[in-house]
Amino acid sequence: MHIEELKFYTDKLKIILNSNPDLSYKWNENSPSAAQVFYHTFQAIKYWLGELILEIPSHRNRDDEFEETHSLIEIQAALSECEMLISKYQNAEVEIQKSINVLVQNNPSREKAWTVLDGLIHITAHTAEHYGQLKYLAK
Repeated sequence: MHIEELKFYTDKLKIILNSNPDLSYKWNENSPSAAQVFYHTFQAIKYWLGELILEIPSHRNRDDEFEETHSLIEIQAALSECEMLISKYQNAEVEIQKSINVLVQNNPSREKAWTVLDGLIHITAHTAEHYGQLKYLAK
């Protein structure tokens, strides 16, 4: 449940990535580049699906996702990791009501208890949002 939707948007992002090798395009001069949005989206999947749900450390540094320039090779590697995590989830028996601990803005005092389902819904919506943004930018 919901992993199919996440896979759907990840597959769509892969199509955009493979058909638009120029990753420097932006909404405007102050917005993140397409490369940064792709990288951020894939790092978020690795964090939510990998670290929080499957308990595979992701070593995410969210600030670097928007501050650095990311190469096509880096982005494709992150995408491949996401595809592997989706496959791993599909083959695992994960209890949808299992609790996961979500840190709010890396602040332990604001930790929230969510379920796996909450996490899947969140990361799917997040991925769908950035898919829409990148699809629009790619036109």
